[in-house]
Amino acid sequence: MVLTDSNFRPTLEGSKPVFVKFYAPWCGHCKRLAPIWDELSSKVGDTCIIGKVDATVEKSTAGLMKVRGYPTLALFANGLMYDYSGPRDLSSLALFCSEYATKASGKKLPWEEGYFEMVTEFFTEYLQKLGQIVQFEPTILPIVFFFGVAVGIVLMMLLSPSPAPEIRYVYPKKGSLSGKKEEEESDEEEIDGEIEMVEKPDEKKKTK
Repeated sequence: MVLTDSNFRPTLEGSKPVFVKFYAPWCGHCKRLAPIWDELSSKVGDTCIIGKVDATVEKSTAGLMKVRGYPTLALFANGLMYDYSGPRDLSSLALFCSEYATKASGKKLPWEEGYFEMVTEFFTEYLQKLGQIVQFEPTILPIVFFFGVAVGIVLMMLLSPSPAPEIRYVYPKKGSLSGKKEEEESDEEEIDGEIEMVEKPDEKKKTK
């Protein structure tokens, strides 16, 4: 069954499972799979719909399904999506049409995904790409790690707040100039008081 942007989602809402191939006409792997896919349709067509989507023409559906490689095979049943990544021979594909639920874990349809599924899918794809990079160049991971540590140390040194200036309180010791001045002032006040006490009786005698 040829699936397009207009009939893709209505077809998935039927009662039968739908096994879909997303392909590009210029893809060599897709060309080799084409005769097997046609034969699969005649073998399991009674129990499972075999469909195909030209991702270069039906771009809305390809974007909705996040197709990034060709061919991409996925089976849709009971409101869930089952990705297929096994062998592409006729017997393996036919077996998946009947045992898809036990061969792979189902996930929500792309237009029904929540934030949790989107974040999980993002990190899964990121780890897969990272694994491919490490497999291609094993030395790149330790280099990136040490470079990240060095950059982190430099940023920490540049952005760390400078320590506040230390404030010291100085108290005068006994025998210092300030201490002597205070002692002299206190002595003068006591002397003045004594003078006043002495002068007052003399004034009374004079008046008498």
